[in-house]
Amino acid sequence: MAYITEEDLIAAAGDKLRWEQLVADRPPPDSWNGTAAEFWAEKAIAIADGYVNAILGPRYRTPLAEVNAWLKHEAAEHGVYCLLSSRGGATNEEVRKAELRDQRLQEARDGKRWPAESLPPPSRSRKSVHLPHGDAWSRRKMKGFV
Repeated sequence: MAYITEEDLIAAAGDKLRWEQLVADRPPPDSWNGTAAEFWAEKAIAIADGYVNAILGPRYRTPLAEVNAWLKHEAAEHGVYCLLSSRGGATNEEVRKAELRDQRLQEARDGKRWPAESLPPPSRSRKSVHLPHGDAWSRRKMKGFV
């Protein structure tokens, strides 16, 4: 399941004219039977999906069933950034935005920001028990115990 569409990429690029300028002078491979814009849109969508799945995959089952506007925006911005940076056309501002985007998605992975509308199910894991620290559990007394 793709997180974004070509329309999301166009919105992330700014407008249709900027999107067309981004993909205009990039010919698709000879085996492609569509337009250059369609090819690069599919490539950017695949890159964005892989990016989101790679970052959120360690914590959540991917692909995510629910995708909110925030996650769509982040994925579309990353797809456009990858097309820009592959041509060497990413500005310092776009590089800084990419670093902030990485940080926000890592916050989602760490549970500080939830990327879908609903909250995750509660954990069924047991709580850990804090043992008193002192001489009773010292390294010297536990030697050979394990």
